[in-house]
Amino acid sequence: MQVSRNFSFLAVHDRELVVLGTFAERYYAEDPNTCLMKLRQYGELLAQLTAAHYNLPAYAGESQNDLLKRLRRKRLSPRVLDLFHWLRKQGNDAVHDRVGSHQLALAHLRYAHQLAIWFHQTFGDTSFQPQVFIPPPAGGADAAIQAQIAQLRQAAQVNQQAAESAQAVAAEESQRRQVAEAHAQTLSEKLKALQAAAANQSPRQQQETRQRSQTFAEAIELTEREVRQLIDQQLRRVGWEADTENLRHAKGTRPEVGRNLAIAEYPMGGNRKVDYVLFVGNTLMAVLEAKAKDAIAAQTQTSVYVSDAAGTYNVFPFAFFSDYTTTYFWEMGTANKRLVAGVFSPEDLVRLAHIRTHQSPLASVQPNLATAAAAGYHPQG
Repeated sequence: MQVSRNFSFLAVHDRELVVLGTFAERYYAEDPNTCLMKLRQYGELLAQLTAAHYNLPAYAGESQNDLLKRLRRKRLSPRVLDLFHWLRKQGNDAVHDRVGSHQLALAHLRYAHQLAIWFHQTFGDTSFQPQVFIPPPAGGADAAIQAQIAQLRQAAQVNQQAAESAQAVAAEESQRRQVAEAHAQTLSEKLKALQAAAANQSPRQQQETRQRSQTFAEAIELTEREVRQLIDQQLRRVGWEADTENLRHAKGTRPEVGRNLAIAEYPMGGNRKVDYVLFVGNTLMAVLEAKAKDAIAAQTQTSVYVSDAAGTYNVFPFAFFSDYTTTYFWEMGTANKRLVAGVFSPEDLVRLAHIRTHQSPLASVQPNLATAAAAGYHPQG
């Protein structure tokens, strides 16, 4: 099996990392779902090795999420932790819901590559100069791949060849599982050795390791498109419908009653388009501008979008600007920008809008019982 050039340099740390990265790329074209599952396994192994370098013991049966929590307490860079979490979450979804796509798989291969570079520079070769990520064959060509699959299904002879190929792949997978089982027996010893070496470091050496980790984490490069995909996931987690590739104004997405939509590339004043506009039903609640790096650089542009919304849509929205690791919330004209954990949920924005308008918490408002009765609601007691 020819190993992936994107992950081959990890062989000095653990050969299984190279194998998992190579298999993820191999499955990308025909089965992006399995690609994501392999990347989850890759992320789990890389996190275990990272933890050992941070002098954290390995616990049998510990989940990846719990291990990442322990690494967070060791002050591992939020950017690195987020990449680990994306591999974990999407891998879990691939296992349980089979929701993989070529677009998603390609993005996560890039995340895995960025993690590989960070790990090797931090715990291996500090002078390592990585090559540019090399996409696997047929990257992103969904329509072409589907057409090829349809043609294969129409030809019985080709189907037979595909079946034989599948049997060969299954046999190779079986052999790989046997190798993985043998690897698991040696991994425990390796983790203990790495942990012992970390425990023997002087305080100065430990500080230097943490500093290297932070320095190389800051050097992780993501495109603005990839950052938007990460922000999509953050938005969905708090209750927004978000998909920067498909829920776009240019593709016909519009605000709707009963939906909380993050509509991408929304037109503002002139020919300007903001990365996202957040709608609760038909109400424009906030604008969100994304940057590949340094969220604060988006502040001036965001202020223009807020003014655009006021002039074009007669709404003065809340504002967010984010590079997905760092997010700022801003009420222009009311309060200074401030760091927040992430974009607020639709419910939180509704509450904030009510407070801003009425100068009182929404929970303190007494319902109009006559209106409620007319709608068929009758309080008990």
